[in-house]
Amino acid sequence: MIRIILVLTSLTILGHAQDVQWWRKSWDAAFEEAKRRNVPLLIAFIQDGEEANERIVSGLYKDPTFIKGTSKAVPIMACMKIHKPKEQKISGSSESVCGRFGWTKCSTHKKHEAMARTTYWKTGLVRTPTHIVVLPDGTEVDRLIDVHGTDSYLGLIAQGQKKLGGRGMSAAHYVKSQRLLRDARLAVQKQEVLASVTVLDELDKLVRGTPLAKEVKELRAKVDAIGHLALARSRELAAAGKPVEALRLLDDSIVAFESSPLRRDLKRARAKLASSKEGRVAARILKSENRARPSYDKAVVFEREKDYVNAVRAYYRVLGVAPGSPMADRARVRVDELRADKDLAAILGDVITDREADLLFKKGQRLRRQKKKADAQRVFAELVEKYPGSASAAKAKKLLGK
Repeated sequence: MIRIILVLTSLTILGHAQDVQWWRKSWDAAFEEAKRRNVPLLIAFIQDGEEANERIVSGLYKDPTFIKGTSKAVPIMACMKIHKPKEQKISGSSESVCGRFGWTKCSTHKKHEAMARTTYWKTGLVRTPTHIVVLPDGTEVDRLIDVHGTDSYLGLIAQGQKKLGGRGMSAAHYVKSQRLLRDARLAVQKQEVLASVTVLDELDKLVRGTPLAKEVKELRAKVDAIGHLALARSRELAAAGKPVEALRLLDDSIVAFESSPLRRDLKRARAKLASSKEGRVAARILKSENRARPSYDKAVVFEREKDYVNAVRAYYRVLGVAPGSPMADRARVRVDELRADKDLAAILGDVITDREADLLFKKGQRLRRQKKKADAQRVFAELVEKYPGSASAAKAKKLLGK
């Protein structure tokens, strides 16, 4: 039986494995979320103590198919009665909610009842159970009065989605998209291009065809602006005689903009710079830095752990693998600072001596390979003079014929 009463059920918002996740926030916020998700709202008017209403609450609202379907709308429960509360886990914490409907509070579904009644029952007389589907602009699509099959309610939701056009976002996807949007905004703000692009690529799949796609597009425009700045900055660095820094910036940007049309411009700029004399030298230095990177990273870790002997050894590996590079310059600074520490002199003295001798020996070997025999001889002689007791000095003596 259908009774005429003054009732409105609060609008449900999410589907859940066990319960309809009725909208928990304000009336206006429900319509705003529906707009952002591009989905209709489902307003449910329910009363207590009536057979048809009881069938809806105990049957339809427990049907997994219906529960899943409500995730494609914003469900609002509209009921004027106050019920005994119960504890329910929501977002990882226990909250007191309506014991009859769950998820929302009685005070909330009572406020929603008043708003929905005055909006969608102009006479103030409400027939229950009634389910009304409306669009985010408040336009009513249609309503179902009394008890119907699950497919009828899902069809009503689908009818609302069809009128909206485009793709609607499920509640779960919307929650995920909001988290990703926060991550993307933060990454863009910090100019972390690779992180920004990675998050935006994931967002594209979630929000395509929804109003949120516009926000993603705007964030991409900001990321592209960072790419154009990188291009301009690389030209400035090259003009200032810093081709290594310019190439490194371009290489990092090419990786970051892998899925962007801007990548083509970055690769073109990189190729142009690398084709110049300075660029070719810079490219070799960068290549050597890439080989030395693991050693440099290990050195930093060793220092943090106060293992200064292994830190120094790792820094010297950098000096040997990437001589003349900015990374080697940083490694040299750290070695000199550690050597100047009086508390470390005793444990680092022999290590530094051996490594300095080894560096000179490798330098002499490079000069020999370059057919610069006289220069190589001078380096070997310097090695023997400075570090006469080292293993490298013994090898140098043999090459000097001593």
